[in-house]
Amino acid sequence: MSDRKPAGSPGPFQVHVDDNYRYLDEAASAPGPSFQRYADAVEWCRQRVEASLAECHEPGMGSGELLARHRASGDDPWVTPVPEGEPHWSAWEYAAEAADRICTSEASAPAPST
Repeated sequence: MSDRKPAGSPGPFQVHVDDNYRYLDEAASAPGPSFQRYADAVEWCRQRVEASLAECHEPGMGSGELLARHRASGDDPWVTPVPEGEPHWSAWEYAAEAADRICTSEASAPAPST
């Protein structure tokens, strides 16, 4: 059973998705889904960042280049409010970790046989 409420029945944790390409343009920020639990909202944001990184990634790309592309044109989701006692989740920090993981796993994957 999901903790995500159906449309028209918002949860207390609202996701917003900004566009890194137009980061100063408030009109480029789009509302995302809302959740009953902060952890579920953050997980949705992580998946959105992973998908955005996948769109930016090309084989053989280093993590620095992938991260630079993402920061130039990828999605930047965030959650409001941040519950008291919870750390602020940052899409940029998560993207840096994920870019390292994506590029490291690609580099350590066996080469295809011919």
